[in-house]
Amino acid sequence: MAEHNLIGEKGEELATEFLVKKGYEVLTRNWRFQRAELDIVAQTKSELIVVEVKTRTSEEFESPKEAVTISKQKK
Repeated sequence: MAEHNLIGEKGEELATEFLVKKGYEVLTRNWRFQRAELDIVAQTKSELIVVEVKTRTSEEFESPKEAVTISKQKK
């Protein structure tokens, strides 16, 4: 597996651990439908959330926030 995939996988694991500590139940990870993928789907008693995880080792290229484009949000 390529290094960037390992970094992304680690980021998703850290995000999952964070959500569980905050009281969320993680329903699924890496859920796919056609060409779309949801990194994490989680819930509490009153919320259903979808999480897009962007793991970076630096912000030299772009910040994680900038990487989630309007087009990606619409999907």
